[in-house]
Amino acid sequence: MMDELKPIKWYASLNTGKARRETGLFLLEGERSINQVNNVSPYAIQELLLLEDNDCQFCDIPTRTLTRKQMREVSESVTLPKIVAVVRIPSSCYSDDLPENCGKRILLLEDVQDPGNCGTLIRTAAAFGYDGIVMSDKCADPFSHKCLQSSAGTVLSLWIRRTSDYLGLIGKLKEKKYKLISSDMDGTPVSSETFAEPFILAMCNEGNGMTEELKSVSDEIVSLVIDRSRAESLNVAMCGSIFMYLSAV
Repeated sequence: MMDELKPIKWYASLNTGKARRETGLFLLEGERSINQVNNVSPYAIQELLLLEDNDCQFCDIPTRTLTRKQMREVSESVTLPKIVAVVRIPSSCYSDDLPENCGKRILLLEDVQDPGNCGTLIRTAAAFGYDGIVMSDKCADPFSHKCLQSSAGTVLSLWIRRTSDYLGLIGKLKEKKYKLISSDMDGTPVSSETFAEPFILAMCNEGNGMTEELKSVSDEIVSLVIDRSRAESLNVAMCGSIFMYLSAV
């Protein structure tokens, strides 16, 4: 148990982007997602909030029990979670500097605004061995409730940079000989041979597609071959998942 109990409204405030940026903390709901974070970054979990009569156990993590009324104030889920974790956001997440070791597969998200799409793309990138994600600051907040639901605890499984200077980071990566592969409906057909490491795969805004600035620095613009007489396009998360699968086989 914590020595000084914080007001319930303090935990609830972490559902806002402003409070998350100020505190460097976010809320993660559900035992499975919390286990995922605990496996990859155990020291990131600062505190656990348990619903009364719940017997979940995590070693060496401060724990507080909440009533159903208190948990309802904290949680944004329709069904009350049995456990919520207070988790530290990596300090580098909002940096304009790349990690020392960037890896060989990087996902770029340019203005992907739907949190469900954003979370699914993060989860897929983690599943297919991507090392990091560069996000424009117009993307959905990766630490928001809906995004975390879709990413299922994988948000700390790879490095993330969310910044307005995402094109600057792409420029630094291109100086390191990374190939920038961008997705567009009018691109050339993609194949597994498209993805020669190291590379950056760019997925863009759901409605407007890629910006002219991104298009001008892309090394290759690719698309999926689909029957457009029956379906004009695919959801950005679905497209990204297929691209990432092709890059991994």
